[in-house]
Amino acid sequence: MLAMIASLVCGVRVRKYHVWGCRWDGHRGLRAGLAKFGDRAACWAATDVIAVSCGIRSLLRSNGITRRAVRVIGSGGSKGVDVSRFRYRARGQGTGNQHVIGFAGRLARDKGLEFLLPMLRMVRETLPAATLRLAGSPDAADPENAKSMSALRACPGVTLVGEVTDMPGFLSEIDVLCFPSLREGLPNAVIEAAAGGVPTVAWSVTGLADAIHPGSTGFLVEYGDVAELSKRVKDLLIHTELRESMGLRAREFVERELSSNRVQQLQLDDILGAITDTGLRPRI
Repeated sequence: MLAMIASLVCGVRVRKYHVWGCRWDGHRGLRAGLAKFGDRAACWAATDVIAVSCGIRSLLRSNGITRRAVRVIGSGGSKGVDVSRFRYRARGQGTGNQHVIGFAGRLARDKGLEFLLPMLRMVRETLPAATLRLAGSPDAADPENAKSMSALRACPGVTLVGEVTDMPGFLSEIDVLCFPSLREGLPNAVIEAAAGGVPTVAWSVTGLADAIHPGSTGFLVEYGDVAELSKRVKDLLIHTELRESMGLRAREFVERELSSNRVQQLQLDDILGAITDTGLRPRI
């Protein structure tokens, strides 16, 4: 917000506001109100508002954040995925019959970590050997409930691996990504999993529908339906052919639409086009 307003005051002719997420989504109270005010002010001061996904664009419109047109460049994305770092591997190779469920992301309240343990317990009613691996570090700005984290740490078969720098390596150890986040822009964890051929099961909330094609690259479940969430995870763990076909389609989707080369080139073209339209000479 401050950067946009300062740029307006200083006469910067091209002011693009990229909205990667909305922390006020699903929240009420003073903090959410201030966050909305900040987004409204930034959109007002910008010459162009760009959303990271179609879901974020719809959210900005439905909440009256801006009256101007909101664009999505290509299929969205903040930076895309370097697909050369990820190698598709059929999920039947390497993990055997251990049935490993993964989660990757900030260990924060808005990531829905409290749903993971109930999901795992339901999965274990059918697959008692199923395990859960969590990758990520605590978020001081939005800490997860201490009781939920203690329960996860104390549960046999649940491993908290901490912050992961080798995401391809982490993905090679899991069969399915369970991502019960309450809100997203366009989740990097989900599209990185797709690049590694790992299908995702998640809530049908803002941003997830842009990263998952339901029934094709993963499953979207109505928010709060833990029984359905666990059922979809079990379906992918049990049915190897379904898991592999979804993983392959997920990889193809990311290669086609969300590779870093494509996303960053589209963004660069957009910036250069806007500068050229002003009659200024680009300086890079």
